[in-house]
Amino acid sequence: MRYDPRDGRDNAPRAREAPGTRIRTGRIRSSGHRKDAPGRKSRSFEDRLNGALLDVAVHRAVAYRDIVDSHFGGHPYTARRGIDRLKKSRYLVETKVKGPGGGSFSVLSATKGGAKLAGRVAKLRGLDSRQRAWSGLGKPVDLVHDVALYRAARDARAQLEDQGATVFRIRLDAELRGIVAARSEKARAAGGRRAADAARRAAARELDLPVLEDGRVLYPDAQLEYSHPDRPEPGRVNIEIVSEHYREGDVAKKALAGFAVYAANSRAGRAVSSGLRSAARSLAKSGDSGGGAAGHRDDPASVEL
Repeated sequence: MRYDPRDGRDNAPRAREAPGTRIRTGRIRSSGHRKDAPGRKSRSFEDRLNGALLDVAVHRAVAYRDIVDSHFGGHPYTARRGIDRLKKSRYLVETKVKGPGGGSFSVLSATKGGAKLAGRVAKLRGLDSRQRAWSGLGKPVDLVHDVALYRAARDARAQLEDQGATVFRIRLDAELRGIVAARSEKARAAGGRRAADAARRAAARELDLPVLEDGRVLYPDAQLEYSHPDRPEPGRVNIEIVSEHYREGDVAKKALAGFAVYAANSRAGRAVSSGLRSAARSLAKSGDSGGGAAGHRDDPASVEL
C-alpha cells in the first residue's frame, strides 16, 4: 500500500533561538534508542512518516539512524517499517555511504516525487510556502558534512524552541547563493558591474548574510528563519559545519560573523576550539563582548559518525 500523507499540522518542526549572540557553538544532543520524551503529545504513525519525509527533503541528506531517533522514538523496528514504506512508495532512497573512520552508514534522500510531496506536507505543517524541498544526494565527498548539518540544525531548532520561537523556513547554502547570484546578475545585465555589486550587497543584507570589506558574501551551510512573540520581525540563525580542514582564521571569521559553529567530527572539534579562542581574543581587543554569552558554550559541538 502506498504512503498517503495526512495533515500533521500541529506537529510541525519547531525551534527557537538566542537573538544577538555573536559567537555561538552548541553540543549536538546525543542520539540513540529511546522512547518519546515524557509529556510530549503522542504521534500517529502517519505523522511520523510525514516528519521523516519532510526532514529528509528539507535537509537533502539525513543519516538513517538520525531519522530513527528524531521521528520514531529510537525504535528500530517501527522505523524500519516506516522507512521501507516510504521507499516502497518511491518517496525515499536509502544509500550506503563510507564514513570517515572507514565504516559505512545509511543515508536517506528524497526522490523527485518525495520532494514534491514533502512540499505539500510543509505547507500543511505551517512552514513558509516558499520552503524548498530537495531531491537526490549531493556529491559523495560532501555526504558526511551534509549529515552533520542535519544534526546541527536539529540541535539549533531545539534550542530555539526552548526559548519560545518557531522555525518556519530552512534554507541551505545552495539556495542562499542562488538568490544572491540571481539578483546580482539581473542588476549586472541592466546596469553593469557597479550595479551588480550593489545588488549583491543589498540581497545579502536582506538575508542577514555578512559582507566582507572586499565585497565577498559569507554564506552559512544552512539558515534557520524563525518567529518569536517578542520580535516584530523574523529572526535568523546561520549554521556552519566545520571540518578538520578548516583553518583557525576561517573558524574565527565565521564565529565573529555570528554563525553558530558546529564541528563535523572530533578532529574538527579542535579546529572549532582554536577558532573560537581566536575570535574571543579579537573581541576582547575590540572591546566587544559579542552580544552576551547567552548562546555561547565553551565546548565545541561535535557530530560523530
